[in-house]
Amino acid sequence: MYALIFLNSMQFIGMVAVAPTYADDLDLSKFQTGLIFAVSGLATAVAAIPIGLFADRLGARRVTLTGATIVSAALVLQGLAPSLPWLLVARVAIGMGFTAVLAAGPAWVAESTAPERRPAATAALMPVAGLGLLVGPTLAGTLTDAFGRATPMLLFCALVATCVGALLLSPPGGSEPHGHNPVLQTFTRGRSSVLVLAALLMFATGVLGETVSGVLGPLRLDHNGLSASAIGGILSAGAGALIVVSLLMTRHARRVITLPAATATMATLGVMLALLAVSGDTVPTAVGLILRTAALGAIYTIAFPFASMGADAVGIGSGAVYASMQLVAGLSTCIGPLAAGKIGETAGDSVAYGITVVACAAAAAWLAQQSRKQRRERTPA
Repeated sequence: MYALIFLNSMQFIGMVAVAPTYADDLDLSKFQTGLIFAVSGLATAVAAIPIGLFADRLGARRVTLTGATIVSAALVLQGLAPSLPWLLVARVAIGMGFTAVLAAGPAWVAESTAPERRPAATAALMPVAGLGLLVGPTLAGTLTDAFGRATPMLLFCALVATCVGALLLSPPGGSEPHGHNPVLQTFTRGRSSVLVLAALLMFATGVLGETVSGVLGPLRLDHNGLSASAIGGILSAGAGALIVVSLLMTRHARRVITLPAATATMATLGVMLALLAVSGDTVPTAVGLILRTAALGAIYTIAFPFASMGADAVGIGSGAVYASMQLVAGLSTCIGPLAAGKIGETAGDSVAYGITVVACAAAAAWLAQQSRKQRRERTPA
């Protein structure tokens, strides 16, 4: 399962590095380039909740492998797409398949792990994904420069398909039974957990900052004359920082998977996005992209354990919570790139970044409030 997360992260971030090449080949505007990512986010938002409920009722393994198969097939179309409409079709399919992997996959890991080890096991998903973020941009950019944009997508297709085959031949792992609670009851219970709400808020805000900077940053670097491989190298450097941060946090999961740490990571992301807003020159943009990726690694490393811990506390399936995370991530992925492209064209990149900084500040304030409330409740009268 970790291998599948690694490969899906690699193909996802690889598209970010290659997007400027698609924009040049297909003569796309900033708005249309943002649309490439927005449609996959919309697919995620639409499919997330049904996928999560299916994962709890039909089994996380079955849903995960189905989603990975869809991703593998759609990567072929993405690589060979002759026009924007065909590319958008591929992106919708990838969004749905990737959602299944990210919603059902962590649930599969959680259900296959002893309760006392679940925080570390689910937190470890982030450094594994970070390895994909490290390899994907440089690999996709280098192959695109040498052989064209289809080559990395076809390679990613083959790797994901191979992983699916290996998982089909492997032991099925754990599967915990979950009651068939009504949908509204499931989400009512989830809403009562501060940890579930914190996971959703962190994911929504983090993905918003990630997608806005993921569209505007590479386009700015492309405008400044950097090649696809150079842009990929910068994104890979950010992934390296993400891996270090995630590994350290996973190693000390019991101490850092807390609301105060969540507050600090969200505030840090806001600062890094503010750096991107200050200047569009190559060096500040490159440094800002690297540091914001490290901050995102900390945010996601905390959010995944929060989700499973919160689900256990209120007695609902973790698949439903992870699906809700993908729902809010999908909405952010849908809104973020389109808003970034449109605002960047009309008002400038700094304004788009400024909005994400405000969102990070608001999220950090809420997390800090919940942390103070939690401390008061634990303090003896």
